[in-house]
Amino acid sequence: ARAALAAHPGTIKRVLLVDWDVHHGNGIQDVTYEDDAIMYVSLHRRQEGFYPETGDAEEIGLGRGRGFNVNVPWPEKGLSDADYVAAFDLLIEPVATAFAPDLVIVAAGYDAAEGDPLGGMRVSDQGYALMTERLTKLADGKLVCALEGGYGLTATANAAAATLSAMLGFKTPPLGSRRRPRRSTVELLCNLCEGELAECWPVLRSPEHVLKLRDAARAARGATAKESSASGHEEPAGKESLFRGGAKGVASKASPTARPTVTAVPVPATPLRRAATPT
Repeated sequence: ARAALAAHPGTIKRVLLVDWDVHHGNGIQDVTYEDDAIMYVSLHRRQEGFYPETGDAEEIGLGRGRGFNVNVPWPEKGLSDADYVAAFDLLIEPVATAFAPDLVIVAAGYDAAEGDPLGGMRVSDQGYALMTERLTKLADGKLVCALEGGYGLTATANAAAATLSAMLGFKTPPLGSRRRPRRSTVELLCNLCEGELAECWPVLRSPEHVLKLRDAARAARGATAKESSASGHEEPAGKESLFRGGAKGVASKASPTARPTVTAVPVPATPLRRAATPT
């Protein structure tokens, strides 16, 4: 991103960097945290014990870069296409469109792919293609996907092929109406949209977007109510407040004016798995 800005100062003034690797890109965040020419968006698992244990929601940038660092910290594993597409619908696309990048770069790690032995997520080839399609609509289609790899050779190869297919203009069918994001996903995204990012990006407070959030929350409530009814369990009281305009944003764990500390965490050794040889 920095190289593109330096090499093409007349045509590239803003770069969107989307990181869908299952691990938070703490190094990228650290070097772009005070930069308003680079918007860094990361979708990652944020759980205790899951490397690198960084990338909290309240880390939105510092100084000139405030509002240009967007973390979507998934609090659980097992999320699928519907959850990732919901993140694009409710948060990433509105903010990225308002940012109006001249170039989009994807840190394309595929360890959130279904079948990856380490990531624990369930993003399909269709999911990666749909996310790529959304990104090609920005920056007049100027999109670079930088392969970061994954831990399952077949899963990585198939997901990368789907990404390239979308970049070449092949259409991907939308998700079926029965494939919906989890309630916890919608709750997280509503909190992000109603938190400090909304102070930086008025689009998140627009009547149209607020209505979109309410519709998503209503759908999530309906899905949860049906599941609870079918299982004979009632939804715990108090959880509804986040979907009735009572959200105050994601609770801060650190001072919003402080730069997050990057701490080196040892990476556990992972056995290399070979892909099956086609016959």
